[in-house]
Amino acid sequence: MTTNPPIPLKQSVSSAEDKSGPLYKILVVDDDLSMRALATQILSNANTEVLVADGGHSALSVLQEKPVDLILLDAQMPGLDGFETCKRIRALEACTSTPIIMTTGLNDEKSIETAFHQGADDFVVKPINWPILKQRIHKFMAQMAVNTRPAASSNQQSNGKQAHNDRELTIASLLKRDIAAQSLTLIYQPKVCSESKEIVGAEALCRWSSKELGVVSPGEFIPLAEKYDLINQLTDYVMLECMAKAKQLADLSDKPIPISFNASAKCVAQPDFVFKVSRQLKEFDLSPGLIEIEITENLMIDRASVAIRNLFQLQHIGVKIAIDDFGTGYSSISYLSQLPANVLKIDRSFVAPLGDENTAVKIVLALIQLGHNVGLQVVAEGVETSIQFKLLRDMECDVIQGYLTGKPMDFSNLAALVGMNKGASHFAGRSATS
Repeated sequence: MTTNPPIPLKQSVSSAEDKSGPLYKILVVDDDLSMRALATQILSNANTEVLVADGGHSALSVLQEKPVDLILLDAQMPGLDGFETCKRIRALEACTSTPIIMTTGLNDEKSIETAFHQGADDFVVKPINWPILKQRIHKFMAQMAVNTRPAASSNQQSNGKQAHNDRELTIASLLKRDIAAQSLTLIYQPKVCSESKEIVGAEALCRWSSKELGVVSPGEFIPLAEKYDLINQLTDYVMLECMAKAKQLADLSDKPIPISFNASAKCVAQPDFVFKVSRQLKEFDLSPGLIEIEITENLMIDRASVAIRNLFQLQHIGVKIAIDDFGTGYSSISYLSQLPANVLKIDRSFVAPLGDENTAVKIVLALIQLGHNVGLQVVAEGVETSIQFKLLRDMECDVIQGYLTGKPMDFSNLAALVGMNKGASHFAGRSATS
């Protein structure tokens, strides 16, 4: 593949224009155009300029000409892959200590070991959790400033690490207790038809307010549920609640709607996952089409995996499968049509710039057409403005989800809306555009 030299995208801010603080340069190396555009959009700000390169050779070219402060490097690229690129970067005199964060759809121990062996400082699995990645980048940037100051004492470092570990263990212990007590709550965000504006589904979102800790963010407790082997119990609880609520909605309305919930790769790969879902459907006497399981792209990498086989079985009995946060991870058009999926959900990071950037419209339109071409229903997440709604409707996006058409709500409010068969403009408190 012919590579082009890396260039700053439009969102970058020049140092001459910003005198308020230091200007950092981040080099994003990825052969996926949508990933380069998304990273630039998310990481650029008044103090950070993002450069992009579409391959290893072009990345090496720019690094030989100008220094950067951090490198975000994709592991799987044609030609010179990320691992070899990382090794060659480390051989450059100006880059011996430049932080390198590798990104990949692979999550096996060998890939992680190879990344660190070749000189990477951190390793992030796709689909990327951007808030967490930004925190890691901030850590490296902060360390650059710290390097100019007296180093913290070993006691200070040890105390900080101990406090972090103590909080993790406390959260894990209390979470285990509260899952068993079924004291976590679910709220539901409506999904609406872009044409009729009627509610056509809802996504269940888990929330936790601990008596000891107060409200704990899902961004904190869900990764810890994974880390401390609580994710299966948490998913079982969420699934049970969703089945019960979907049954209530089915009994309430002559137009029942599916309820979706997120399931991690670890849960879906459990040998008894299909049995659990099937058993709950029978116990609630619930049509399988009223349950939708949302999974992320990285789960789709290995088509021969237990998880994929389980999803095929679930789809066969009528359960809907949705690919969540599409476009942020290991996207491959070539195999999308071969996978067990009914729904494609476009990540909010692509929706946010609609109305402000022409490029965003082109990217979202391409994703919608991709989904339709392989027979999938397309849902846009994070819709917050009437302009976004109109653009998505004009692009024939099937379903809208976001604060414009309905904030997350408790079940009683959702049931009232479904029972009244109200459209988005009624419950959003404002028109979703006509």
